[in-house]
Amino acid sequence: MREPFEEYLAAIREATSKPGFYAYRGQGEAIWPLHSGATRRLINELGKGIIQGPDFQQLYVSYHKDVLLEPARMQGFDVEDSRIISDMQLLAKMQHFGAATGLLDFTRDPLVALWFACQRDAHDGKVFILNTHDPLHVAGVPTNEDEQTAEVIFSPVSSLPSLSFWEPRLSGDAASRILRQRSVFIIGRPLVPLASDTVSEIVISKHDKLGIIEDLELLDKGHYSLFQDLQGFSESQKVSFSLRHYKSPQWLYVQGNQAFQNGDFIEAIRAYSECIRLVPKASELYFLRGNAKCARDDFSGAVQDYNEAIANKLVPLLGTALEGVSSAQHSFLHWIYFNRGNAKAELGNSEHAVEDYSEGIQLAPQLMMEGYFNRGNLLLDQLKVCTALEDYNSAIALGHQSALFNEGNTLVMLGQFDQALESYKLCEQHDSLKDSSVQNQDSLLSVLATIGNSEYRIERKAEGKSDYGAMPQVAVYVDGDVPTQLNGFEWTWNIIFKGRVGNTGGFGWKGLPPGKGSAGKMGFILTIEQDS
Repeated sequence: MREPFEEYLAAIREATSKPGFYAYRGQGEAIWPLHSGATRRLINELGKGIIQGPDFQQLYVSYHKDVLLEPARMQGFDVEDSRIISDMQLLAKMQHFGAATGLLDFTRDPLVALWFACQRDAHDGKVFILNTHDPLHVAGVPTNEDEQTAEVIFSPVSSLPSLSFWEPRLSGDAASRILRQRSVFIIGRPLVPLASDTVSEIVISKHDKLGIIEDLELLDKGHYSLFQDLQGFSESQKVSFSLRHYKSPQWLYVQGNQAFQNGDFIEAIRAYSECIRLVPKASELYFLRGNAKCARDDFSGAVQDYNEAIANKLVPLLGTALEGVSSAQHSFLHWIYFNRGNAKAELGNSEHAVEDYSEGIQLAPQLMMEGYFNRGNLLLDQLKVCTALEDYNSAIALGHQSALFNEGNTLVMLGQFDQALESYKLCEQHDSLKDSSVQNQDSLLSVLATIGNSEYRIERKAEGKSDYGAMPQVAVYVDGDVPTQLNGFEWTWNIIFKGRVGNTGGFGWKGLPPGKGSAGKMGFILTIEQDS
């Protein structure tokens, strides 16, 4: 069992530490008041202020007699096993079929209440706890059926507590449900008081609900075990009932993809994980879960999933594995290596990231435009400038636009200024690159104007090792005169260039969005000095 489940059990134990016989109620939304269906119906009809009005108590009794009981008896619904049943038994029967009565469903089983509190997973839930053996606040409903009338049940009596409880007998259509849910009814006269010495409350965080439900299912506490009748089964299949607990691999796969598409990566990881439990060797599932983990910046977890995807590369994809189709259709291994390279790059493991990009390029060189580009970025950061330039050229040949800008920066670092200027000019055709390329063109034109026709040599310094902190430095040593004063002051030629475009994000799959990529690098400084 997981920690949240254990914590809630501990809270329930604490709330029931005093001697007694307890009843529990779970509600899917913590903000819902502890009102019966009858109270909610009257509020909906007459407004919230009605419950504070002087006539509410009499109205409550009249509602049960005139709206529920008498019409039901007129239609013969009060006959069971060839005998007339009491008001209490008839109301319990009506409650079972969905009528808004003054009976509040409680249970003797705290796990059942916890299950109900974990429904409606977009909201915090709540468990209410009541000691039914508290004579100051709670009394049992009369056992004599002649006394089980609406007036006796719902009218306040000064000599009696404000609450009553009643445990329905096992009979009729509701017998199996009463047994499985250990049902007990709590009746307020007409409201349930929420004084701390009467009812305890435990809030269930919406973030814990899914894990608690999964733990409860291990203990045979779920919809199908708690509603073992046709009505309960039918209710579980109505339009508004969630399908998230359906355990078919194909359904979980679609659930995960839909959650990923909607940006709910926690839910996507849950669905993929459950699907992996059912189909443990399908590499596609590990790949998709790795992508979802990357989207949550869990790059270490993503690398582990990509490792599994590669290890199971000969296992057919989920979409065909269940149909027995040949694993020859498995054709995305190069993208697993690419996405794993991205995750490793985010972890700062650039050398192994380069190895992954290289593996992907070797498998599918014509499809790895992004692989060339991202590998070029890492090689440039490692000051392997010539090799990085080769990768950018390959990416450009395959159509990668941003590689033009990074190529221009690389050519500047190599001192090939005229070729760099051509690359920057080509970038102006692309809106996303235009502003940066114009700025770097202006910087480069300043360099060319300063050095003129003089010979020069280039010296590159690694990031973090230059005289300018973290910003990389490229020194241009000119064999000739370089102006060193401006208006009588000492002048140093420091020209700033905008940094490279960041890595392309991870590859998506079957229409799912790609990864978000990484930020570009900060710019670099080109200094012009006279060669000594």
